[in-house]
Amino acid sequence: MAKRELSREELFALVWERPTSEIAKELGISDVAVGKLCEKLQVPKPPRGYWARGSRPEAATPSLESISGRAGSETKRCATSPHGGTFH
Repeated sequence: MAKRELSREELFALVWERPTSEIAKELGISDVAVGKLCEKLQVPKPPRGYWARGSRPEAATPSLESISGRAGSETKRCATSPHGGTFH
């Protein structure tokens, strides 16, 4: 079973770089699991329809530092299961 450590900053960069479904395939988990991981680490995700729009202004991307409630870096270990879930 493959394990990958993913910091809050790395997850933030991934979810604002490409769709959750692509990230999920790369990590070997479901897109729902990626969403739950974002919730757990308090990583904001783009709004619904963000990737369907033709232009995405850089100003629309929030900074991770502006999110209250978390200070510093937190690492989350994701382990994939044969059923596509994650272990925390």
